[in-house]
Amino acid sequence: IAPDEPHDNPELPKVVEQPSAAALLIRGEAFVALNGFDKAFWPAWFEDVDLCKRLADSGWVAAIDSRARVIHEGGHSLRALSAGEFARAWYPNLVCYWRKHGSNSEYFVLRALLAIALLLRSGISFLGSLTNRSDNAVADEHLELSKALFDLALDPTRHTSSSR
Repeated sequence: IAPDEPHDNPELPKVVEQPSAAALLIRGEAFVALNGFDKAFWPAWFEDVDLCKRLADSGWVAAIDSRARVIHEGGHSLRALSAGEFARAWYPNLVCYWRKHGSNSEYFVLRALLAIALLLRSGISFLGSLTNRSDNAVADEHLELSKALFDLALDPTRHTSSSR
């Protein structure tokens, strides 16, 4: 079907900008032509968004087939990381995506807003650690997140050494 013709027929694939990567199937020809996932997004997050953007820019079309069924027992990446480790992977990869695909002005606005948002979230997380003093695990998690977010507010492109 033409990518500019939306439809509601469940017997036809629905063209989308980016399907969920939890069940992403891609033609080998397209994957090879684009050199696969960009390793700059390691260990996780935004590599699928980047790949779909590059596919679209190269003339490929992404679609969802409502007839397909997949069982996703996912969330393993998220469960394996602490809040601080997640922040040190997710936020830099967000910045990496916009640095790669956005305009200079979008990138500048993102960096400014991200610094403000991360400092606010860090402050809220730190206050949360003070209120949960009786639960050392929760307090430690809040403190780790606060440190990670503060570091990222200063330099959102930085990955931890354990992430690289």
